[in-house]
Amino acid sequence: MDRRKFLRGVLGGALFLAVTTPLGLWAFKHRRGAPLPRDLKVFSDPEAATLAAVADRMVAPLNARELQVVTKIDSLLAAADDLTQQDLKRLLWVLGSAFGSLFFEGRLTSFTAMGPEEQEKVLTSWRDSRLDFRRSGFQSLQRLCLAVAYATPSLYPAIGYPGPPFLVRPDGATVGGLPPL
Repeated sequence: MDRRKFLRGVLGGALFLAVTTPLGLWAFKHRRGAPLPRDLKVFSDPEAATLAAVADRMVAPLNARELQVVTKIDSLLAAADDLTQQDLKRLLWVLGSAFGSLFFEGRLTSFTAMGPEEQEKVLTSWRDSRLDFRRSGFQSLQRLCLAVAYATPSLYPAIGYPGPPFLVRPDGATVGGLPPL
C-alpha cells in the first residue's frame, strides 16, 4: 500500500468517526416509551430504558410497565454483589448502545430507538447467536423479566396459579398463601 492510499484510509476513517459519533450519541439518547421509574437504586436512565424495552418484548402480551418489571429487577439487583450488578449493566450497555448495535447488527441505532419489530429481530439474533455470551445474555434477561412478571400476585388468577402453599409452622405461625377453604 502506498502512502496516498494509507492517508486516504486514515482520513476516511477519521471523517467516518467524526460524522457517526454525534449520530451515535443522538441514537443513544433517543428513547421511545413511557417515562422511567425515578427511584432506581442500580440502573442509570439509559440502562433502565434498555431494560424496559427488553421487558416489553419479553413479557408481551402482558404490560411490563404495569407489572413494574424494571423496578422489581432493580430491587433484586440492589441486593446482589457488585460483580453481578456490573455484569448486568454491561450486558444492557452492549445490547442498548448504538455501538453494540453497530458491532453486532450493522446498524447505528440504539435498542430503545428501534421499533418493536426491529427490537424483536435483535433479540432473536441474540437468542440464536453462535456466540455464547449473547445467548446467555438473552437467557439471563428473559429469565429475569419473566420471573418478576409472573411473580406478581395480581397475575396469579390469570395464569391459573393458586398462589404459594399455605403452611402452618410447629409454633403455630402461618406462612404462604390463603388457608384452604
